[in-house]
Amino acid sequence: MPANRITGMVSGMDTDQVVKDLMKIEQARIDRLEQEKTKTLWKQEAYRGVIDKMKGFQSKYFDVLKPKTNFKTGSAFSSFSESVTLAGNSTSVVSVKGSSSMNSFNHTIQSIEQVATSDTWKSNEMGISKIETQDVFASGSIPTNMEFNLSIDGATKNIALNTTGIANVDQLASALDAKIQEKFGTDYAGVVKSNNVNGSLEFRKAGSRVTILESSASPETMQWLGLSSGVSTDDYKTKNLNELFGISTADMSNMKVNGVSLIDMGLNQDSSLVQLNNAVTNYAKADVKFGYDSASDTFSITADKTGTANKAEMSDEFKNAFGFGMGSTHTEAKNAILTIDGTRIVKDTNKFKLDGVSYSINDVYDGSQGDIKININKNTDDIKKHIKSFVEDYNKMIGEIKSQLKEKPSRSFLPLTKEQKEAMSEDEIEKWEKKAKLGLIRNDRDIENTINRLSQALYDKVEGTNLRIFDIGIQTTSNVREKAGQLVINEERLSEALENNYEQVVKLFSAESDKSYKDLGGKAERYRETGIAGRVDDILNDAVRTTRDSNGRKGSLVEKAGIKNTSTDVLNDLSTQMRDQKEKIDNMWRSYYKKEAQYYSMFSKMETALKQMENQGMSFMSQMGM
Repeated sequence: MPANRITGMVSGMDTDQVVKDLMKIEQARIDRLEQEKTKTLWKQEAYRGVIDKMKGFQSKYFDVLKPKTNFKTGSAFSSFSESVTLAGNSTSVVSVKGSSSMNSFNHTIQSIEQVATSDTWKSNEMGISKIETQDVFASGSIPTNMEFNLSIDGATKNIALNTTGIANVDQLASALDAKIQEKFGTDYAGVVKSNNVNGSLEFRKAGSRVTILESSASPETMQWLGLSSGVSTDDYKTKNLNELFGISTADMSNMKVNGVSLIDMGLNQDSSLVQLNNAVTNYAKADVKFGYDSASDTFSITADKTGTANKAEMSDEFKNAFGFGMGSTHTEAKNAILTIDGTRIVKDTNKFKLDGVSYSINDVYDGSQGDIKININKNTDDIKKHIKSFVEDYNKMIGEIKSQLKEKPSRSFLPLTKEQKEAMSEDEIEKWEKKAKLGLIRNDRDIENTINRLSQALYDKVEGTNLRIFDIGIQTTSNVREKAGQLVINEERLSEALENNYEQVVKLFSAESDKSYKDLGGKAERYRETGIAGRVDDILNDAVRTTRDSNGRKGSLVEKAGIKNTSTDVLNDLSTQMRDQKEKIDNMWRSYYKKEAQYYSMFSKMETALKQMENQGMSFMSQMGM
């Protein structure tokens, strides 16, 4: 309580209670505004509940990321069992998968002449994952005793050789090879070979790390071989392209794969071999896979796609730098060639779709055992389950929304004031507010319009189909009192329609229009051409869309109430209304406190006057000797 409030010290009045009673009218006005604001918040929550129901239905049945339940594309109807047989037995030569767009459920393959392959090159050996000595006979003589330590994949052995009688590099290589086999076993034959062109020795073991280390008993051996201790077949990994191949950055501008130079790929002479491999493989326009295989000491390059139309073409400069010249291996691409239903088909891939059937060619077949038979059967029960689920969830959405539209408000139950809540238990508050929230969106025109449009969309004819929804056993319930707008299914008629008129059932739900949803001028045409699923999705979008149309409008319910965690959370009609209500409440509180202060000031002056009168009276009585 402020210090200037003197509360009945002289008069004996309960000033606080008097002021509180005097302020009841102002408090009541504030309470009414607070109740109106609370009611607006509840109304927003109710609208958002409707939005959530609609968006939840959309997410389950119209989401391209959920193909098994996406009724707009027909993928929800793609439940099939496929069999591929040859001479009465299952075969893996080819596999198939059906789809809702199939023209026929049965096919035969007479032969598969060849499968599709990629254009592939394998280089000559590059000599980068080996240890090569200098010309060991260059001086005309060799040391009588050689000794060094040899490590292969971490296993280290001492190799000592008396060279008496060895006259050339071939004899030296043969003698060392025998010593290595003696120490490591015969599986290690060929680790060392002679190079007659250079007069050198070459150490290498495919798939293994070979390291040569100095022996303290004969350090001069390493000097004579021209090697440093610790030299390894893995040393190429730490070298750049210039060190490995003598390539300069300038050279790279003419080294091209499918017209793309190594410069375009961001490489230079200081790039590593790993960077080279990654750059060529990952550069989209090159369209190849490229890599170095240390086991074979070769490069390979393969076109990303199969078929003769897709090549791995290299400039001469690239070929020469990486061993793809004379002596390299080139395996040209092939197309898949097969005969389906008597027609010879050529495809650049082994996986393709033809008349709604997806084929995967796995091997060749010469036709000697007769036709490969393909039979695709609809899993009618699965498809029926999907449709039943669609109808059940549609009924649930419609039922819950219509229930809110029909709720009668309980006008005697208003939002509780703070003072009222303080006098009640949590359970009492919960029960009260449950009744107070009834009928907040009763007979809302935007929601009713959406529900009516949905009902109409189910029954209107879809252009290009000879069915309507009632033709497949789905119609509106006769129980209009409790389940108005909801659907019932005649499962026998639905099964019959799926079995005998599958393509038309799919089209009834998933037919598409060339007109875009955003094309407001083509809205009527889009509606006529679009299947039931697309129509329902469009109508729900008209209510819950967060994006703007060409007129700058968002969904009708979104403009009214907004959606949490989006820009519309605060940019909507009801949020604007609540901000206005809050401003009025704040203004009323300011007025309230000002008036309250005036009352306290008035009573304070009264108390001061009474105190003065009391003092004067006491003074007078004192003077009179009383």
